[in-house]
Amino acid sequence: MAKKRVKKEGKEKKETPKKRLKLRWLRLLSQLSFLTLFLLALVNLAPLQPWIIVPVSPPYGAFSTLQATLSTPILPLLPIASILLFTILLGRFLCGWVCPSGFIQDILSEVKRKHTTITPETHSWMKNIKYLILGAILLVSCSLALSLTLGMGDPYKRALGVFSTAPYTTLSPEATVFILIPESVKQLQQWMATSPLIPLEQLWTIILQIPPLFYIRMLIAAAFIITSIYVPRFWCLYVCPVGALMAILSQFSLLGMKRDITKCTRIRACVEKCPMRVRILDLPWEKFNDPECTLCLDCVDACPRKALKPKFP
Repeated sequence: MAKKRVKKEGKEKKETPKKRLKLRWLRLLSQLSFLTLFLLALVNLAPLQPWIIVPVSPPYGAFSTLQATLSTPILPLLPIASILLFTILLGRFLCGWVCPSGFIQDILSEVKRKHTTITPETHSWMKNIKYLILGAILLVSCSLALSLTLGMGDPYKRALGVFSTAPYTTLSPEATVFILIPESVKQLQQWMATSPLIPLEQLWTIILQIPPLFYIRMLIAAAFIITSIYVPRFWCLYVCPVGALMAILSQFSLLGMKRDITKCTRIRACVEKCPMRVRILDLPWEKFNDPECTLCLDCVDACPRKALKPKFP
């Protein structure tokens, strides 16, 4: 009997990684597919219009469209309806399975095996940063829209400069990675092809003439990359205002997670695997919609007893 039990336990251990890899690769395939579609759209090989109504963080998403529409000013009914519809139905599912910047973070997190541990106390206050960023963005965009509607917004818009159209998108690492850097490389190649060699002193003068905003954006993009290597989903956890907006709404989502208490042995494998640091074992077992949960299903893979699964509604 003891031998049979050992064999059975060994068989379960072999089956668990297979299930984990299957779900993980399914999600990676989804993320890679949407990233490919987004890149094709940027080079005019695929339609860009669908991204305008998808609430994800890359430029041209619903949140960027919302900011740009308010600066017109036009009431952004389509972006608002899109964000509400997607989030109420699916929660933050798009963050885990669709968002290209989320995929980049997941790939970067694989660079380093042992990640930096952020203490619960630090995590509890740092995750509020994204809500402050969201509040600041909405304050700027909505106040600009109101002032333009009242006919007093032109000086305000001029004072905001490039930040008037889309405050977050202007500084977002997604816009820098997907738009600014490729465009800068393209312009540099064109300049090198048409311009003769210039002295080092003159080159240094040209570098100094580049607007400071360019260097600020590059620093933010570098911070995005470095933090994602050391802390999985750092940007989603602590900075992304799109994630903050969806986190507020996802608490009312129809799609959530369920924990089967007859199977759960509370070994904390799910909690340790969760990149968003959701305290799964402290949440209601019937159904939970944690604001930070992106429904990546890593917890489902990690559970050896298969006690976790999505629930809709």
